[in-house]
Amino acid sequence: MSKAQAARAHQAFYDMIDQRDAAKRARRPTVPVGEPVTVLVIVPVVLPMSEIHAAADRLMDTPEYQAHARMLDAMLADMLLDPLPDVPIKD
Repeated sequence: MSKAQAARAHQAFYDMIDQRDAAKRARRPTVPVGEPVTVLVIVPVVLPMSEIHAAADRLMDTPEYQAHARMLDAMLADMLLDPLPDVPIKD
């Protein structure tokens, strides 16, 4: 293969990659500015579920967790008891 042929093959390869990446970007969902976004994080876990539940139970028994849970409960109660402002609902 000559240097010119190698250069064309090399460029064709990178053009193909660029086209594939452009197609991927075009298929990505977009979120309009100001709209809420939900982030989902998936973490692979290699422990048995029984160990995960046992660790969660141990954590939930700590005073720090209990204090944090009480604080979150109070914040939620404040939000639920606070009257909602008159905001028009978008369709």
